[in-house]
Amino acid sequence: MKARSSFIQYIKFEKRFSPHTVLAYESDLGQFFNYTKETYETELPEEVNHSMVRSWIVNMMEQKITPRSITRKITTLKTFYKFLLRNGDITANPMQKVQAPKISKRLPVYVEE
Repeated sequence: MKARSSFIQYIKFEKRFSPHTVLAYESDLGQFFNYTKETYETELPEEVNHSMVRSWIVNMMEQKITPRSITRKITTLKTFYKFLLRNGDITANPMQKVQAPKISKRLPVYVEE
């Protein structure tokens, strides 16, 4: 919990992320750690491994969450674990082997004359 709150402070005040981004990151971390608590009975960031993260991604895909949303949640976790690694809270980054799902490109919209 302490790592999460210090991360939120970091992105809010040092990185100066927008309030919407901070809320989204906070929500994403909460969802991920709720998942690890229910599925693996742990909320400790240092106990998370890449297979836990991958199972969360599969779970979100099964719930029909869009690839764009899943990618943002993965970005949140990557940023969080880079922060923990830089601070020395963890020794290995579980996000290193994780890849985001492919996002389909939107077709351009043309305006009739």
